[in-house]
Amino acid sequence: MISHILTVTAVTLILRMLYSASKRKANEDEQGNLVLQLPKFYWFFGAFMISVGIALLVVANFYVEATDDKEIVLYMSLGAIILGGFLFTKGYISKILISETDIVETGIFGQITQININEIESISFGIVSQELTIKSKKKKIKAHIHLVGFGELVEKLIQKTGKTPTEMGLPTNLFDFQNMSTNYSHDFRLTDSDSH
Repeated sequence: MISHILTVTAVTLILRMLYSASKRKANEDEQGNLVLQLPKFYWFFGAFMISVGIALLVVANFYVEATDDKEIVLYMSLGAIILGGFLFTKGYISKILISETDIVETGIFGQITQININEIESISFGIVSQELTIKSKKKKIKAHIHLVGFGELVEKLIQKTGKTPTEMGLPTNLFDFQNMSTNYSHDFRLTDSDSH
């Protein structure tokens, strides 16, 4: 019973921390573009899981004698290494860059997807995946709600596309979308050249 309470409490605290990170300002690169990345918790936890996987490999090879038990430990090790590798690369390599004209995603293997903001055809939020999917005719970018600066991405999309958070399917209770321009130093309001 106590272990269930501790687990639920730990998961709740971690999720609260990750959601609060998405409300922080994004980093900027040298050109003044916004750079959104997952919180450091992702790559830190990924590195931890890889370490656990390697430790399980050592345990399986040196301390487990029964073949069936060794096989189970090896599968657990493989699972931990794969999950850890995914989380590490997702947190360390993957990012979204927002310029005045484009949204550019760098995937976990370094692949680049670029969408011009004027070519966006649809924006939708997946309740289960917790990802905002931005589509043009031929390309798709997914932005997880835990990205540091997620609110700034949403603000830019609201200002450039005219879509409301409700039309995007976003859970409006997480962000104060009506006051976002005052919360962030970046101003992405439409200019005369953008409206033509």
